[in-house]
Formats: sequence, C-alpha cells, structure tokens
Amino acid sequence: MVEVTKQDIIEGLRRLGLEPGAIILVHSSLKSFGHVEGGATTVIEALKETVTRQGLVVMPTHTYSLKNREGAEPYDPRTTRSETGLIPLVFWQQADVLRSLHPTHSDAAWGDRAAELLADHETRGPIARDSPLDRAARWGGHVLQLGTRHTTNTSLHLAEVLANVPYLHVPYRRRWGTVALVRAPDGRAREIQLPVGHRPGCSGGFDAIEPLLEAHGLTRETRIGESRARLTRTLDMLRLAVETLEKDAAFLLCRRPDCQYCTEARKVVVESRS
Repeated sequence: MVEVTKQDIIEGLRRLGLEPGAIILVHSSLKSFGHVEGGATTVIEALKETVTRQGLVVMPTHTYSLKNREGAEPYDPRTTRSETGLIPLVFWQQADVLRSLHPTHSDAAWGDRAAELLADHETRGPIARDSPLDRAARWGGHVLQLGTRHTTNTSLHLAEVLANVPYLHVPYRRRWGTVALVRAPDGRAREIQLPVGHRPGCSGGFDAIEPLLEAHGLTRETRIGESRARLTRTLDMLRLAVETLEKDAAFLLCRRPDCQYCTEARKVVVESRS
C-alpha cells in the first residue's frame, strides 16, 4: 500500500493549482489515497495549510435527521454524526470548524468567512439558491474530488435547482416525510417542518457530467498517492450542467429500474414535454 504524507498531499493540491485564498468544496475518500500517515486529520491539515484562513474548506456533513427515518437521531450540530465519510466526520468536530444548522443537509466550513457562508442555512432548502454551496460557487469556489466519483458531487443538485428541472417537486424517499428532528437546548427532541425547497434526490446518474467536463477542459487532475484528485471551478460546472439540463431535463437521472425516485422523475420529464 502506498504511504502518503501531509507534504505529498500539499504538493498534489498545489499541482492542481490551489493556493492561499482558494475556496474548495471537498468530496473525499480516505482509503483512496492508500495509507495516509495520521489519517483523516493529516488530509484536513493539508487542505487548511494549502488554502489558509483567507480561503475556505467546505464539506457536506449530512445527517438526514428525519422523524420517519428509522434510527434517525435529533440533529445537534455539536454532536450528530455525519454520513458523508470519515474525513468530513473528523473535520466538523475540530474546534476551529463551524457547522450549519440545517437539520438534514448541514455543511461544515473552516476559514475567515465560514460563518458568513453557513449563515441561515436552516431557513432555506438544503441545496438552494443562497445556500452555502450556492454561495461558495458564486464566491469563486471549486469542487475538489479526492478519490470520489461525481455521484458524490452535491453541487450537481444545485444545477437541478438552477435549471428548474420539472421533477423538483418529486419527493426523495417519500416515506421519510418532511418533518425533521432537532435537539433543543434542554436536550429534548423537537419536531420541525422542513423549509419549502427541493430536497436532493438520487445522484446515481451524476457521472454523466464527467465526459462533458473533460471535453470542455474544465477539470484539472493529478494523483496523490493512489487517489485520483480532480479540481473543477464550480460556476463552470454549473453552467455546463444547467445548459445540458435545459436541453435534456433527465440528463442527471439514473437508469436503475429499482430507483423509484428517478423512475418517477423521468415520467415527470416525459409528461412535461407533451
């Protein structure tokens, strides 16, 4: 197994063009690197040292704390375990990292503008206009993929919103409902109705964007250990995805016959054409 150090990661990030002041939305797989000395903490330190506090390191820390979801716990930004991988899990628990208050799709951020980025997330759709991911894009941010596919590329859900695809109203995992659980200051669980807005659905078809990004030369790529590391300017990716969705609204939907969400969404797209 390849041994990867913090300096290896920093050098790889610099090869991608990252420098102090960069804003990066990170999707990561720790095991993709090989063996990282110091584990997830080393990767996080490398990210911070590369962009510095002048920039921002952002990671999705989703919890899906919904009342009707089996095993869901009330959302508390200080304690509720994220479900987006080991690196984000270690990241949001660090003392200098902030976490948004959205009860199902929280984001965590580090940097001088972290509080501004995450402000009021709980009052809007999880990945909506003026959500943290939208702000990061408009502020000139990049999507950084460390050993992950586009199926984890949350910003493509934002493209669905910006393109106003006809299936935005289709509920994802309908049985989970729209009532979230949050942990009140007194320790009790409190129920809240989620803000009106698109709830991200299946991302199983998101790899469809990859050949388009490559054809337009929008992604930089390098190897860090065994990890395929890619960097894409978010606004460029969104522009391309929205243009494609406006021509084919089903572009990002998966084709698995057992995916109820994409099956229903595809029917809505067909009906919208008639």
